[in-house]
Amino acid sequence: MLHDKRIQKEYFRIALMWREIVMKIIVDGIRKCWDVLRKEGGEFSGMEQGTPSLRVLMARRALGHL
Repeated sequence: MLHDKRIQKEYFRIALMWREIVMKIIVDGIRKCWDVLRKEGGEFSGMEQGTPSLRVLMARRALGHL
């Protein structure tokens, strides 16, 4: 029985580690999207300047899917 508890603890530790990694990837992606929108185009980028860049469009789309 003790062995099962140890295995459960190890699986739980690994699951928490993976959750942390995935959350970091998601948060970094959101930050990059916001940075692109902030640097390359303001709130209404593309309206005054013609067409928004592909990076701005991709960042908007990525943030819209969250």
